[in-house]
Amino acid sequence: MFSISSAFSAFSLLSVFLSTLGVFLHCSEPISQEDQELLFRATRSYQARKFTQSQRLLERLTRKHEDWTAAIILKGKILYFTREFSRAEKQFRIALETDPHHPYARQWLARSIATDPGRTREVVDVLRRILQRNPDDFTAHYLMARCYSRLERPEASIRHFQEALKGKRLMQKSHEQLGHLFQSLGLQGRAQKHLNRLQRSGNNASTRGKATGEKR
Repeated sequence: MFSISSAFSAFSLLSVFLSTLGVFLHCSEPISQEDQELLFRATRSYQARKFTQSQRLLERLTRKHEDWTAAIILKGKILYFTREFSRAEKQFRIALETDPHHPYARQWLARSIATDPGRTREVVDVLRRILQRNPDDFTAHYLMARCYSRLERPEASIRHFQEALKGKRLMQKSHEQLGHLFQSLGLQGRAQKHLNRLQRSGNNASTRGKATGEKR
């Protein structure tokens, strides 16, 4: 059951986490409790797809903390989802100026650049830098596989999709993409194997959802 004490505990944990962002995300100015709460509200608005409301809060934060990476990245994500890709790219580059090895900022930079099919090789270079530092970044593998599919390099694409399969969050998408890729190569047996796994994983997810609903 939801209670005020549990909500306070959850928010306290969040505050502790956010208070560390100034250190780990290279914000030069101390971050006040009020600013932490503003970022929390901006994030909740973003999650609810209330982008205009979230942007207003972020403008206040980034004027005060120009190098707070968490706020800059969130601002970039909103621009991305409102299809302002060039402005989004600029925000992620600003974040990387503050923290050159921030993998999340670099992932979103890759996504922003990838909206222009003519810059696919540039996206590959961005993702390669992520994977050099963290070979187990499954999202980067998935994005790299999509790039190689676009560049008509199926062997490289298959290799990266297979790496992405190791991460559960992208398992369904990777099976789907591999199924279509093998179909395009005329390898129907291998294609069907992945499409069958996609169907099974979808059925399992549906079953889990129904079970959760019954418990409620």
